[in-house]
Amino acid sequence: MTCEIRAATAHDIAAFYGTAQDLYVAIVDGRPVVLGGFFEEDGRLWAFLDVKDGAEAHGIRIVRTLRRALREANHTVFAPCNAGEFPRAEHLLRLLGFEPTEETRHNMRVWICRG
Repeated sequence: MTCEIRAATAHDIAAFYGTAQDLYVAIVDGRPVVLGGFFEEDGRLWAFLDVKDGAEAHGIRIVRTLRRALREANHTVFAPCNAGEFPRAEHLLRLLGFEPTEETRHNMRVWICRG
């Protein structure tokens, strides 16, 4: 058995998460501040999103772009939310058109956006 540790490629991310559908990045002043995308797992389309400091000044543009990506996905999309660690996450999910469900995944509430 071998173990290799290196920088991840887009192919590595797709292999880890299932099949990456689309990946998005927001760059502010040359620095990535938002990374998100879609992947398929267990017959569902899942979304993930990670936001760093610096994205707030461009929040409206970022939210509009993400909403357009959700519409273009034209599928029901699921997203786990760790609101305990990221208090503004629920607010962002609501802005994007997600609604909370009773389902949990990895101790996080699952949200749904019907396409």
